Order: sequence, then C-alpha cells, then structure tokens
Amino acid sequence: MFQNKRQKNKKGFTLLEVLLSMALLAVVAGLSIPVFQKLFTQTGEREVVSSVVRSMYRAKVLSEAMAEDSAWGVNVTSNQIVVYKGASFGSRDSSFDEVTNLSITAGVTGFSDISFLKGEGVPNQTGSMTISISGGDSHIITVNEYGSVSY
Repeated sequence: MFQNKRQKNKKGFTLLEVLLSMALLAVVAGLSIPVFQKLFTQTGEREVVSSVVRSMYRAKVLSEAMAEDSAWGVNVTSNQIVVYKGASFGSRDSSFDEVTNLSITAGVTGFSDISFLKGEGVPNQTGSMTISISGGDSHIITVNEYGSVSY
C-alpha cells in the first residue's frame, strides 16, 4: 500500500520516453536538412539571375538615355556583375562602375560581356548566357537584336 502511493505521486519522464523523443527529433531534423539546402540553392539562383537581368536593363536604359554621353554595358563573372560606362569592358571608365557582388558563386557560359549602343540601346551582340549554380539548375538569359532580355 505504501509503495503503491509512491508510484501515484511519481512525476516526470522515463529514460525510454526521453530517448524516443530525441530519436524522433533527430529523424525530423535529418529529413529537413536536404529540403532547406535545396531551398537555399534555388533562392541563390533566382538572386543571381534577377541581378544579371536587372543590370542588363540598367545598362540598356543608361545607353538609350545617353547618360554621360556614352554607351553602357554589363560584365558578368562568377562572383560579381559590373555595369560599366564605355563600349567595352576593357576600355571602360572604371570610375563609373556599378559593382554587384554575388552572394554565391555562379558558373557563366556563353557571352559574359555585353554593351549597348549609345542613344539606341541596341546590343553589340545577341545570344544567350547560361547561369549555373553548383547543385542547382541552369538558367538561360537571352538578348535579342533589339536589346530585349528574356529568361
């Protein structure tokens, strides 16, 4: 009778209950990590692609507006995007560079440098640029003969 009363007043968790709870949490955490990694990669891809497209539109608009009485262009590398003043990246006026550093490293294939004709906004070349992120998908950005950008 005395022992039965002690068992009724016993409060808390057994070791088995604690271990099962910890195991369940470990399984849930283990299953969620790949989901979050994929989400992080997709967010990085979207950020890089939208930054490249936004920079191309900016260079086109600056060229059409004859800002600083010059052509404008975009140079894309694996870790940064540069909107520059000039007909080419090599002959640019670097004091006007607008640099965007990318938060993740991207692979760039196809053309990586494009400039737009002063006053018209027509590109010096047409074609596609492929942006790829390690472990993610590839995205193709296309510029047509009128300077329209699609992705």
